[in-house]
Amino acid sequence: MSQREEEDKKLNQEGFTGDQEKASSRLHFSDAKWVLLSDFQYRDTQKIDKFFNNTYVSLDCEFLVAHPTGGHHARVDISEVYRISQGTLLQRSFFGVWRQGFGIEGTNESFFERRSDLQGMVLKAAAITEAPVTILKEKNDKLVLDGFFGKVWQVLERRLNFT
Repeated sequence: MSQREEEDKKLNQEGFTGDQEKASSRLHFSDAKWVLLSDFQYRDTQKIDKFFNNTYVSLDCEFLVAHPTGGHHARVDISEVYRISQGTLLQRSFFGVWRQGFGIEGTNESFFERRSDLQGMVLKAAAITEAPVTILKEKNDKLVLDGFFGKVWQVLERRLNFT
């Protein structure tokens, strides 16, 4: 077996190697759109999680994974992967299907609609008190933002699911 074949076999068995982990921490994945042509099925979450185990695919990155379905019909399921923040679980969602003779049939949701749930992530923010736009109040031993900006922040918290 050649060195290249041995490396490919190792990658298929173990997922990303240390070099890819280092590259993912240095690259700005969001600077491009990515498509990974995989050899694992869409429903094989263990292989996908293992493959992306030490790879940070940021929330603002569009990273698609093509999953061949096998069989005699030419069909490829396409999923999208990302992480809410570094160190969080890999998020996967169904993006669409490519079929021979039909092309890609994808989701109708925009990129930002697909990223609209931050899953309770804690966001840190700073504000300068400038009534009536921003007002800081103490409520139950916590600082609460009020005023116009505070109202907008509260709507965003509910809509995007962050605290």
